[in-house]
Amino acid sequence: EVVSLRCARIVFVAAGCAHSTAVSAEGRLFTWGDGSCGKLGHGNRDKQLLPRKVASGCFGHCSVVQTAAGANHTAAVTVEGLLYTFGLNYSGQLGQGDETTRLLPTLVPASACGGPVLMVACGADHTLAVTQRGSVMATGEGYHAQLGLGDLQRRVAFERVPMPQLDGAKIATVSAGYSHSAAVSEDGALLTWG
Repeated sequence: EVVSLRCARIVFVAAGCAHSTAVSAEGRLFTWGDGSCGKLGHGNRDKQLLPRKVASGCFGHCSVVQTAAGANHTAAVTVEGLLYTFGLNYSGQLGQGDETTRLLPTLVPASACGGPVLMVACGADHTLAVTQRGSVMATGEGYHAQLGLGDLQRRVAFERVPMPQLDGAKIATVSAGYSHSAAVSEDGALLTWG
């Protein structure tokens, strides 16, 4: 369904390399732009010149509260803390345990991403998630150490990023750049890697 965003109250937006996403106050996800690799979540690779609502059934009829857009993939978090990913997956950036591209939002099991998710960030070809316990989980390409896992290897499934320097403080938010990452703890400490 193509809609005018003037009819929706938008509460969150994210911009990828060539696509955009928005979340409405009603918990609906809208995407538009380059649809290659299925990163718009409409079940195809078509370009969308106007915002189009992603079918709510794709999220189990749960409300979306946050979204992130990478170079060729997208992620969304529901009010229940469920994480959905879709788009290109050549480096495992979807965290689904494989390298299969997804044209529709696909649930990442809670056990695979460290439990309920608070928020998500997408880099060029990696994804970071903050769990409700305050941990950071990472998946995807690691060739510039952007995963923070102590090596340059890619991961096809989420792994917990060790942060011993925080002395037990929880992470509040993360951000993912092209090939680097950053996190802020609940007590205001800034960590960067990549």
